[in-house]
Formats: sequence, structure tokens, C-alpha cells
Amino acid sequence: MASHPKTAAPVNGHAISGGSKLDRLLAHHEHAAAAIRLTISLMNGHDTATKTNGHASVLAQAIALDGARVEKKKPKGKSQAQIVAQRKRSAKILAAFDPETPRPAKGNAQALTPFFNHGYLRKTRAGILRTAKEYVVNPFAKSADAK
Repeated sequence: MASHPKTAAPVNGHAISGGSKLDRLLAHHEHAAAAIRLTISLMNGHDTATKTNGHASVLAQAIALDGARVEKKKPKGKSQAQIVAQRKRSAKILAAFDPETPRPAKGNAQALTPFFNHGYLRKTRAGILRTAKEYVVNPFAKSADAK
């Protein structure tokens, strides 16, 4: 059986004893292994300490802070009163059109485009007609007086 080249070669004319060299290698590697075990234990200790220390309080603080932020935030968009006021103005525009008598388009006809797109008005050769589609002024009302 071939031996390791470092252990087989003589040093200063003397052969290296296999036992002492192996003992030194073993001691060196045991020291490195102990350092690695210590590092792992410290890292695991840090992980368990951070898992148990203060996460609940940090989470509670974050939830409270987010709740305060949400309360300060103004809702985007229009309020119900603004929507109803706009729909009343639109209802006045639609009231100017008759379902049987066409009205010629004059003025800013592009302002009527949403009414055409949603089916409240219809173009004919003679002019613009009001369709039979019902226009709800107050979509937020729960009773029959919304129309």
C-alpha cells in the first residue's frame, strides 16, 4: 500500500513518524471544526434570540402606525354628494332631448359623447334623439325616489 508522499519522504535523512504527523493534522482539523461549531452555535443563538425578542411588540407598533396612516389618508375620488350633483346636471341636459322629435346638434356636440356611448342619446339623420333608457340621478338611494 502506498503511503502519503509527505510521510514517506525522509526529512533531513530521517523518516517522519506517521503517528505524530497524523496527530498534528487531527489537532489542526479538530481546532477548525471547533471554530466552525462555535460559529454555527452563535448564529443559531442569534436567530432564536431575534425570533423571540420583541417581534410581537414591533409588529404591534407597525400595525398601529399603519392604522394611523390610513386614518390620515383622504379618500380619493368624488363624494356621493358630488356624484349626485353631477348626475343632476346630466339629467338636465338629457331632459332637453325628446324621444320622438330629433333635435339638431349645435354647439359642443363632443360634450354629448358619453351619452351616446352609454345609450342615453342616439344620432339620426335629422338630429339627436333621446332613447328610452332610464337615467338614474341618485344611484345611492335605496328607494324608488332615486329617479
